[in-house]
Amino acid sequence: MKIVFKRITSCCALFTLLILLSSWSFNKSWSVSFEGHVITIIAPAPSIGMVGFNEIYFKGVDNDDIGKDIYSSFTSIRGHFRSGNYVVYLKIKRENSYGETVLVDKGKLCTLNAEKVRRYVDYNYFKSDYPIDFFMKKKCYPQMFNNKY
Repeated sequence: MKIVFKRITSCCALFTLLILLSSWSFNKSWSVSFEGHVITIIAPAPSIGMVGFNEIYFKGVDNDDIGKDIYSSFTSIRGHFRSGNYVVYLKIKRENSYGETVLVDKGKLCTLNAEKVRRYVDYNYFKSDYPIDFFMKKKCYPQMFNNKY
């Protein structure tokens, strides 16, 4: 009887852990989508000056999250079927004056070559040539202060 109870308890604990892990991974405030040779990043509206003087912060987005997602999309098993150039665009989720969520197109961030991305040993080398978070901050920084980035 004790052995059966321990197995049920361990199964319930494992099931609960799986639910927690899956809920964390699906509650991202950003997304990366591939449509043909276009990569679209959708991120929350940035805050300027909340984390530091004149610093840009995307709520719920770690500095390397989006770049790592793009890098792994090219280096994973599925990514080996990608070839050619991909243009990366940024869209920001914002609320309009009616309280509706709208997407604001911030434009082109960079162009990535699939074969070249796969040549990088790991994400840190990729980031040194393609700092996606830096490109996002540069696009979102107000134009009158754009010499900072």
